Amino acid sequence: MQRSNREKVVIVALTAILCAVDLLFAQGRIFPGILSNSPLAKPIFDGSYYLCLPGVAVAISIWSYNSGRTVLSDFVIVAVNAALYSVLIILIITAARHATRFIRRSRTR
Repeated sequence: MQRSNREKVVIVALTAILCAVDLLFAQGRIFPGILSNSPLAKPIFDGSYYLCLPGVAVAISIWSYNSGRTVLSDFVIVAVNAALYSVLIILIITAARHATRFIRRSRTR
């Protein structure tokens, strides 16, 4: 496997793990007591929920509003979010690499 492909696989895997943790955190399934009495609790939980919204929208469109918090709907939410955010991260990294190459070439001319 080429280096760039390995990097992409690692990015997708890490993004999927982070999306799963984010979803569980937004639903209150993990770390429910963290920041519960803090003034930062609401912004952090809301931000976590908003990061999950693309996947939630897809799950709602498939199962209607009350999906019953099934494992399958959670899987769809994590898969959609992981695909969306990992593609975004890969595009940003690729654009940064091309920009640095362009800047290096323009300086040598």
